[in-house]
This record gives sequence, C-alpha cells and structure tokens, in this order.
Amino acid sequence: VNAGKTSSETAGDDSAATGDDSAASEEEMVGAAVFAEVEKQVTAEHVAQIGGIFQLDVKREDGSVIHWTLDMKNGSGSAYVGTPKDGASADTTVGLSEDTLAKWLAQEIDPVTAFMSGLLTVDGDQMLTMKLAVLQPVFATASA
Repeated sequence: VNAGKTSSETAGDDSAATGDDSAASEEEMVGAAVFAEVEKQVTAEHVAQIGGIFQLDVKREDGSVIHWTLDMKNGSGSAYVGTPKDGASADTTVGLSEDTLAKWLAQEIDPVTAFMSGLLTVDGDQMLTMKLAVLQPVFATASA
C-alpha cells in the first residue's frame, strides 16, 4: 500500500522528466491535488485490472507541457508528475489540454467522449486506455 511513501515519492520527484515539468509548482498544476489523492487510493487490485503505464502530456495555456504518469502496472500503482520512472516507458501516451484534464477529473467529460471530440489524443494501446474507466470512481472520490 502507498501509506508508507514520503511526500517527495508521492509528488513524483522526477529529475529525468522531459518538457517543462519544473516550470510550475505542483500546486499550480491542474490536477495536482487530485493526482496526489489518486496516488493514495490506487491499489494492487487496480494494477491487476489495468496493467499499463500511462503518460499524460498536458498542454498548459502558456504552451508548456506538464507530464503526469499513472503507473497501473507496477506494485500497488502510483500517480506522479513527470515521465515514467526507473527506465520504464509508457504503454500509452494521452495528449490533452489543461481544460480537458480539469473536466475529466471533475467528471464533466469522460475520456471516450473527449477522444471522440478530438479533445484528447492517444498514442499507443488505445484498448488499454479504455481500462482507465476502472479508475473513474477513484477520480470521483479524489475530486470531491
């Protein structure tokens, strides 16, 4: 379980990250509080159901990109700012705007609708991305 992680581990201190992850404090990033809560709530059961690593490339209004990783392949799962750690690579990369991410996390739009509307792009295993639906209850609780 993730209860023993330090705040820097759960925040995803990722020195190997690419892009502009360090350009904004985590508090300024859309979704930071939700992903911190998701990090606490994901379990080995989620990992067993999903079995993939997802990188979310979130384009900010200023044009910079923040990377988030949802690791639903290893251990009891994790969610952190930055690209996948320890030499891992994403099975799927999801591209979306801050606005779309905010709507997704607030349960105002689901990923399938966002994809079909062109608000979200998927590079990699699209069927694996569908398994993220398993996390919708976690996102709902974390967003509350």
